Amino acid sequence: MEEISKLQAEIDDIDRKLIDLLRERFIRSREIGTIKRRENQPSFDPARASSVRQRFVEKCVEAGLDAGMADRLISLLVEQVILERAQR
Repeated sequence: MEEISKLQAEIDDIDRKLIDLLRERFIRSREIGTIKRRENQPSFDPARASSVRQRFVEKCVEAGLDAGMADRLISLLVEQVILERAQR
């Protein structure tokens, strides 16, 4: 049982790190949105979103992760950025 508790604590630590990274990612996305508004650029760039999605899925697959899970995850992140920008 001690071995499981140790591994669970490690997972909890990884989750905290993931949350910190997600926060940083959304901060950068908001900064980009601010710049785009200031410069009268479209808030959404389909080519960029496609490139990000492709690169993310490729990197996940290279790391041994499931491509479908990777695609769902990056889709969720991109959708959230779009939603936040639409609300501003």
